[in-house]
Amino acid sequence: MGEVHAAAWQSTDAELIGCISAHSDQAVALASRYQMRTFADYAELLNEVEIVDICTPTPLHKPMVLQAAKAGKHVICEKPVALMAEDARSMILACKEAGVRFFVGMVVRFFPQYRLARELVLSGQIGNLGVLRLKRRFRSGAIALVEGGWAYPPGLFRTGIDLSGTGGLIEWNSDQPAPVLTFFPPKPHDTASVGLPVSGLGEDPYTAEIRHAYQAIQAGTNFEVTVEDALEALRISQAVEESLSTGKPVLL
Repeated sequence: MGEVHAAAWQSTDAELIGCISAHSDQAVALASRYQMRTFADYAELLNEVEIVDICTPTPLHKPMVLQAAKAGKHVICEKPVALMAEDARSMILACKEAGVRFFVGMVVRFFPQYRLARELVLSGQIGNLGVLRLKRRFRSGAIALVEGGWAYPPGLFRTGIDLSGTGGLIEWNSDQPAPVLTFFPPKPHDTASVGLPVSGLGEDPYTAEIRHAYQAIQAGTNFEVTVEDALEALRISQAVEESLSTGKPVLL
């Protein structure tokens, strides 16, 4: 993820100062590619920057955000903001008390299709929202999803299939010209660290996300995605986990 964010920063006029990683070889490679320095100590890096972009595993988010806030640095942090809601709240509070900006990267919010859909809903162009279907794919095993409804206007019929196996995927929907799409696992070291949809993106959403956060920090304007949004997403995720473990509904 650090590679993706570093590339996105190239769309801004910010100067990339340096990077730090538990894997020194990755840090050296990234620093070489983007003409940065490598740091062995996080505190030393913080002394040299105005904004820190945290792309580490989630358990490290809280201590790194708290340390950055204490050092008076603005923070951009990958999602999820934390593992527990109480940790996220303490991170939000620390940044507010330190007077630094705190942005959590929720990149789907910067996909043009999602942004347009949101604008259409908010403007009332499809009336009162009656049906909402969102798709995300997981790796844990086979998933079967059967959907049916009459949400489309009269005369419009759409259908599609998703078949997921341990060796690949088969996808088709009636809106696309290709008869069937197939996806198979790439060979080792033959894929990007972070995937994106294969079509329909005028701009890399990570680039749009980083540029928005940077410009908002520079101008002192509001973020389109707030840390409260990130906290709410985390609370929902925790509720899902609790419901799965107890077999009971959880009210928020």
